[in-house]
Amino acid sequence: MVDSVALMKLNLVGVKSKTKDIDLDKGISPLVAYNRKYVESKRYRLEVVELPENYTHKLIWPNGQLADHVSNFLIPPNLSYSEAQIYRKAFMAGEIGLSWADFKKDVIQPIKNLNTGTLFYPELDYTMLNAYKIYDDGLNGGNGYNAVPGAHFGNIDWVRHFPYKERWEGLLPIVADGDAHGNIIKWHENLLQYRNIYIAESYHFKDYIEASLNGRSVCVIRMPSGVVRYYGGKESIAYLKKHFEEWKWWND
Repeated sequence: MVDSVALMKLNLVGVKSKTKDIDLDKGISPLVAYNRKYVESKRYRLEVVELPENYTHKLIWPNGQLADHVSNFLIPPNLSYSEAQIYRKAFMAGEIGLSWADFKKDVIQPIKNLNTGTLFYPELDYTMLNAYKIYDDGLNGGNGYNAVPGAHFGNIDWVRHFPYKERWEGLLPIVADGDAHGNIIKWHENLLQYRNIYIAESYHFKDYIEASLNGRSVCVIRMPSGVVRYYGGKESIAYLKKHFEEWKWWND
């Protein structure tokens, strides 16, 4: 997997691991731990982290609807034992089926505060009314979601598909989620369509998070027509357009 990722010119990748494979006392799966060591041995400019498929996480929207696909987050690497216990507790709380008020307090906020911080976002926000609540609650350091899904396989551009997401452009990071399950080679074409390009001191996880939370990460989508779409802060988008040839990952 790692060699294929490096060939795609990716510098940071979250592995869509199964939660049952994660050691809750460490906050990492054996696969990701192995891949991190392999990256180091090959001296790739790449960081591999955990981005588990939290299918068992549920929450109850204000209208009483039970929702899933509501819990996507990158687990910060190198958690201490005490931090891993915070992760364990929050992960288990996510399986209960909490109200939004309790879910953001007992699941989202503890995860977001792990180590150097992370991004927490849903795959699905279900309705515009839900979206206004759950993302607005994450503004200005609030305990709601602190990122918005903007690119995904299938419809590719979720900001155009769900135009209400424009409300948070430049306020919360817009995430390009490859959602590549299993053999990454099978997802190769999808992963060439969109990425997060971040302006940071290094490619490492902590710098990606810092850039994302400070408006320097842009969701870039290359449409099948060849048109390039950008979602992020205006200054960061202008910078990427100026330095286009330095970060472009595709061949014309």
